[in-house]
Amino acid sequence: MSPEFKDYCERLFAEWQRDLTLQEPQLETLFQMEYAPEPYFEIRKGKKPLHMLLTNPGAAMEFQHRSDLPRDYQSFAAISQTVYLSEGFRREGGANAYRRLIKSLAFAEYLGYDGLINVETIPFHSASLSKQKALQFSRSSSVLRRYQQELKAELNAQPVLMVAACGSKESISIGTLNQSAWLTFQMDIAGINPDELEWEPLTRKGDKVTSALFRGRNKYIVLTMGSNNLPSLDL
Repeated sequence: MSPEFKDYCERLFAEWQRDLTLQEPQLETLFQMEYAPEPYFEIRKGKKPLHMLLTNPGAAMEFQHRSDLPRDYQSFAAISQTVYLSEGFRREGGANAYRRLIKSLAFAEYLGYDGLINVETIPFHSASLSKQKALQFSRSSSVLRRYQQELKAELNAQPVLMVAACGSKESISIGTLNQSAWLTFQMDIAGINPDELEWEPLTRKGDKVTSALFRGRNKYIVLTMGSNNLPSLDL
């Protein structure tokens, strides 16, 4: 991550600690604002890291509550890395998230990167999230608009991987990318021009492509039918 984006995340964390983000009451209707924002954390350090753009951090955990946190975001992100990669997290209800992290590391290596950084389109926690509502909030909230402007500037020249689910009625093709307003929104943040993408099937079921990798320059999208997860690399 650039020093500029890290500095911005520190300011966001400090503003949240001082309750300044809560000056937008609508955020509390959709997000768990008593828990720390989580704009990014490094899963594995590397000289050539891949940035994995996710939706938001998901359901909050107790260690993220404002009652007991370090003063700076960098320290908090290091704690998050330790927790998310721990055996305790895998055993105590985080099995799917843990599996996704491990598969993400394998996929980063498959694409030729030696590090991985998770970044969130929305930095605030929620147990569940409607992408339609998330898109509406991203347009109406000054807090989210500012964050996403900073994130877009950060990701413009960075290698980015996005993972998304799609419908199962038709075989995946380049046209599938245009069927989701949320995916289009994320592609803009990630600096992805769909007209520059080439694609290749990853898995098939009969004649139907069920998952595919889209790539252009240093930008990547994986679409999988029915699940926003990465397919096995036993390709």
